[in-house]
Amino acid sequence: MNDCVKLLVFIADNLNDQNINYLKGLLPQISKEDLKDSFQELFMVFWKENFGGPSFHYKDAESKLNHEKLLKKQIIPQHQEVQNNYNPEWNIGKVNNTLIYFPQENSSFIDNYLSLGGEQFRNIQLKHIFIILKILSEYLQDHLWIARINFLHNQFLIQPVQQLKDIIIDNFNIYLDKTQLQEKERACLLSELSYIYDFYYKYQEAEQCLDQAQQLLKVKFELAGRLGKRTKYQEFKTAQLIATAIEDTEYIQQENQDIPNAQQLLQEFLPVKATLPEDTILYEKPLIEDDLPIKNSKSELCIEDQIVVLALINHMKKNIANDEILQQQVSAFLELMLDKSKSWAVYSQGLLLRSINEYSYYKKMERSLAQMQVLADQYNDKVPDLETRFKYSFYVNFPDYYNLSAQLGEMWMKVGGIQSGYQIFSRLEMWDECVDCILQMGDTQRTLKEIEQLIFIGKGSIRMKCVYAEIKNDKTLLKNVWNESNKRFARAQRSLAEISFFQEKNYAKAIKQLQKALKINSYQHRSWFILGCSYMRLNQLEEAIKSFGQSVSINEKDAESWGNMAACMITLKKFKEAMGALEQGVKHSESDWKLWSNLMAISLKNKKFYKFYQCIERLISLNQHGLIDEQIFIKINQTFQYQIQISDQESARQMRFTKERIHRLYEFLVKEIGQRYYVWEGLAIYSILCLEYEQRSLEFGLEVDIELRRQQLYDDIANFRMKSIQMLMTVGWEQDMQIIFIIQQKHLSYRKM
Repeated sequence: MNDCVKLLVFIADNLNDQNINYLKGLLPQISKEDLKDSFQELFMVFWKENFGGPSFHYKDAESKLNHEKLLKKQIIPQHQEVQNNYNPEWNIGKVNNTLIYFPQENSSFIDNYLSLGGEQFRNIQLKHIFIILKILSEYLQDHLWIARINFLHNQFLIQPVQQLKDIIIDNFNIYLDKTQLQEKERACLLSELSYIYDFYYKYQEAEQCLDQAQQLLKVKFELAGRLGKRTKYQEFKTAQLIATAIEDTEYIQQENQDIPNAQQLLQEFLPVKATLPEDTILYEKPLIEDDLPIKNSKSELCIEDQIVVLALINHMKKNIANDEILQQQVSAFLELMLDKSKSWAVYSQGLLLRSINEYSYYKKMERSLAQMQVLADQYNDKVPDLETRFKYSFYVNFPDYYNLSAQLGEMWMKVGGIQSGYQIFSRLEMWDECVDCILQMGDTQRTLKEIEQLIFIGKGSIRMKCVYAEIKNDKTLLKNVWNESNKRFARAQRSLAEISFFQEKNYAKAIKQLQKALKINSYQHRSWFILGCSYMRLNQLEEAIKSFGQSVSINEKDAESWGNMAACMITLKKFKEAMGALEQGVKHSESDWKLWSNLMAISLKNKKFYKFYQCIERLISLNQHGLIDEQIFIKINQTFQYQIQISDQESARQMRFTKERIHRLYEFLVKEIGQRYYVWEGLAIYSILCLEYEQRSLEFGLEVDIELRRQQLYDDIANFRMKSIQMLMTVGWEQDMQIIFIIQQKHLSYRKM
């Protein structure tokens, strides 16, 4: 260990404001080469303990306790020779056989220092070393590592925070802009950047990164259908979803040469791939039985391809509703790359995504849980070495051990294994998660007792006390939590605001409380949403629009915010802007019938008739037949009449397009709700308008056999009105005077024809 590392470790073990300021003043006196080497050593110790393993904390627990009785808490890395060339990608020097001692002093200072935006820093190892790493990365001004360290910081927090978001994205983009990189390396970094954008709800930017990465690799990942079988007893071949990679294969052979003994690597180092039980009727993957070639597809994927596939899967899971279609798409992409992976980090991440994806499948749930357990257990395996584990880990956003174990615990909780989940969390001393585990059972009384016991033994946290107050629905306790956190724990104010908004209906008070919370962490789209709703209730519509705008700027998929923003704009008679907001809303929430209903109304107001017709079809598809009533059919025909009246020689073509579009709309409506009388009445009126259309077409010099068309339309009108009467004559119609009146009116209209 060099003297610089010893000094940094000493300061880390005695952290306070004075020593941090001392360190920042001391750094300019140390050569940057020594600082870079020290950063490498300390980072690999930190990464080993939290991500790669095996951890000294678990591997040599008895030895650790014996040493703690004799030695002062410190870090003593026993490392091999560190490489002189500082490479920010993965050549960070090997650090093995590390003895680690964890400081208990100043733990509250460390937690407060790392907590940002009112969000607590969750449980990991070596928090004090992480602080030193943040300070070093900022001083060395390595933009890539500033972005990476700060992104790790935000992932260790409970929620995304604005303070870190801009630092991360700006520094990452600066590195990409100013650094000469090979195409493969840039593609991997763009994949890494896509994880960051997805984490902060910037889905369009993430998609652009993935598109650029595929362009650099000259590859395009696509989904296709092939005939095959999914179950062992399936007699007939059906369409199976598969993923394909379309690419030139010029550098695939070189990639394979880099790892000549791939099968040996798979057997020795990579985690065990869990298989389905023998008695299951499912194949491991669909059995494709057609031999139709896919043009320009390739059977081998290089490691960069696999990294992009994993990033693409992550983006899909963040951006698309988690339904059966998405699960099949994710399975297809995983089947494309899993068996081809030759990297520990890439392969492990692929198995993790497969486990999460299969968890909702009843017949694959057992394998999902078994695979997650294997991935968690491999943390303590002696092989592969640290360098092998670390390579590519940032590119695939490899999770830390605590995060991985927490996901396993949550899986057990969801299938009723509450005790199993609780044991996982308690073993890792994740006390907040232990409380959440009991709360998931719905046993609030036991949750309260658990919190009281943890507080009594000194394991209580601000977050835990806030949960206690929320269960009690006690405003006084929430205020105490707020004061105890030195007015930094934003969740306390958010909870107070929800009480004020939902229970007390005190919207002015809710606004003040939310403003306090957002001042601490402005990257909370739900807080902005409730703030906007509060302004709406007070009829402060301009402020409401601003709040909803902030909400969708954080999470553009927040359809409720788009809808409420549009409602405010409609009240302010900003119809054009309201339509734009509603179009964004239905784009991100296609199944929200309320948004489609509002968009239908505002489209008609703005004379956007094609959008009006589309909304009608969409509402029918969403089974909202009741919204398409007789008045809607009157308006459909009025749009056609309006188009006829304003048409001239130049717009005659547009008039014909409108007629054809309405005709297709009626065909759809007859098929879906043709049992309703006003559908046929609407068709009859539409046919009457077609008479006027034919006459106008003749005036514009278009070739029309007006006499033949007129007779055809008269016949259509009579038939449609008779059909309308038939739809009214259901069982018991004779006793309904309203129906009898309607039939009489239609009969008179029919006789006038």
